[in-house]
Amino acid sequence: VNVASGEILFNNVGGTHSGPFTVASGTKLTLASGPSNTFNAGARVTGDGTLSVRGTQTATFNDIVNVGSLDVFGAGIANFNAASAIGAATVGPAGGTANFNAASSVGSLHVRGGGTVGGSGDLAVTNLTLNGGILAGTGAMTVSGATLISTNATDNPSGTPNQIVGKTVNNAGSLTQTGSDL
Repeated sequence: VNVASGEILFNNVGGTHSGPFTVASGTKLTLASGPSNTFNAGARVTGDGTLSVRGTQTATFNDIVNVGSLDVFGAGIANFNAASAIGAATVGPAGGTANFNAASSVGSLHVRGGGTVGGSGDLAVTNLTLNGGILAGTGAMTVSGATLISTNATDNPSGTPNQIVGKTVNNAGSLTQTGSDL
């Protein structure tokens, strides 16, 4: 499947995928609500565009995901079971879970409004913003650039506290905390 312009929306559509998906710059592949989607070996998702998982959708990726950006929000769950590389990722608001179960990397990670980043794989992050987000799982997270821990009400309207639950976070860069929430 080649997303060359606009958006391909899988709304209330589930299934098992075995072929590759290419998401061009400025386009979006959206998995929203309904039955789950499983991307098996050979169903890699690549390109400079955006992968979005939202609503009640559970998407499981068993091949690499290398995209420009990732959005996971609402009750959406994205399980990455193969090494993946994402330019920028936003998890939340209103929940949303991204589980990295293989060693992966994210350039800029923003976890907000009850969103959760978990999983058993190690995650290398260049810059991290935690604003009402939850870091969980057994895989370690290493941040090489800037980390911002914030209580900004605009990004966290639900007032969810920042939480680190069982995850080792190695901060190799700078750390800034605003507010008193961690």
